Amino acid sequence: MKKSLVRVIFLLACVPFLIQCATKKEARSLDLRIRNIDNRLIKMNLGIDSLKEKAAKSADKHSLATVQKQLAALHNSIDGLQREVMQVHGLLDEVNRNSQLLESKNVTLKNELAGTIGDISGKMNMLTAQVEQASKSLEEIKAERLREETERAIRKAKEAERAAARAKAKELEAQQGNQLRTIEPAATKKKIKGGKVAVPSKPKKSKTPIGGVMGKGIARFEAKDYKGAHSHFSTYLQQNPKGTHAAEARLYLGECLFKRKEYEMAILEYQRVIDEHRGRSQAVAALLKQGLAFEKLSDTGTAKMVYYKLLDEFPKSQEAQKAKNRLEILN
Repeated sequence: MKKSLVRVIFLLACVPFLIQCATKKEARSLDLRIRNIDNRLIKMNLGIDSLKEKAAKSADKHSLATVQKQLAALHNSIDGLQREVMQVHGLLDEVNRNSQLLESKNVTLKNELAGTIGDISGKMNMLTAQVEQASKSLEEIKAERLREETERAIRKAKEAERAAARAKAKELEAQQGNQLRTIEPAATKKKIKGGKVAVPSKPKKSKTPIGGVMGKGIARFEAKDYKGAHSHFSTYLQQNPKGTHAAEARLYLGECLFKRKEYEMAILEYQRVIDEHRGRSQAVAALLKQGLAFEKLSDTGTAKMVYYKLLDEFPKSQEAQKAKNRLEILN
């Protein structure tokens, strides 16, 4: 639309110029015609002078008569050319009058066109501004709708993930039997009057270093000899499948595999800690490490399900806060 308006304005501006050019061209044509007649008249006059000289020199009556006839013919031609010159001058005068009239009209038309072009330019600028404003408003509306749709999709995805995590957790508990619970040794419970059970505070960890195969395994692990450490922890579990440090040794096996980037095998070892040592701190730690291993495998969906399970079942544990931090990052 803008290009069409520009084209119309250009044509309107060129009309007076084209008319003026046509008038000037016509005047030039008439002027050339007059010059051509003048040249012919000059040649005829030269011819007459030449014939007169011949007539003066010639004594022959016949030759003189011929020359006189030629002179008469030339005079007739000159008369015709003079009439033609008068006609051309008349046309030229008319062309000049038309040119002056057109020049006057041209000035008026130019002034009118200048006003029209100014009005059209103003309208074009106004329309351009309106189009730009409308386009900007449309883009803002689209951006706002896209943002709302994105936020809505994210909320739905999070809700679906939480629901799936809860469902899977319940399914796992149904398959494994009873829900995970903290098992307190019977020896730590003491009956008091009234039939209630008093549970003493958790004993402090012994600062006595662990010796034997288990101690060697820990030393190898701290020295980052994960292959050697794995061998010692395996030996300890073979010799003491239900020993004091069985849960710790099993968790260390998973840690050795995790450090060696054998994440699938590490997940299986962590699951054995969870299944065989329910209620122990090592089982909660193994659940968190399972989620981290799934992240390393780029299975963020399963990782988030594991973290949600940890939050649901052990909300007050130290690992729960770490799981919450990981979910904030993944979501």
